[in-house]
Amino acid sequence: MSTATEAPPSPPTARQLEILAFLVAYRDANGVLPTVREIGEALAIKSPNGVMCHLKALAKKGLLKRPRDGRSRSWVPVTICREVGCCPTCGRPRETETAVTE
Repeated sequence: MSTATEAPPSPPTARQLEILAFLVAYRDANGVLPTVREIGEALAIKSPNGVMCHLKALAKKGLLKRPRDGRSRSWVPVTICREVGCCPTCGRPRETETAVTE
């Protein structure tokens, strides 16, 4: 019996990274995340469904999370590493490590 292995997610596209950067900048400036419609207007995406496709792709790649309650403005960006040569170029979320203090 063979087991199927799932391929790792592909890195985000330039457009997906642009959307992610907009989400973070909007949240930092306004204290809340933008609505799907606001994302579309800011980034010239005509269809709300087009925005949702990008958001779902980012979630599948581990760069966004959405609480199960389905509220608007509920997409949460995953912390991205700021180290040189790390996540900004590859797009992978940082592995969070819990520091043990004694």
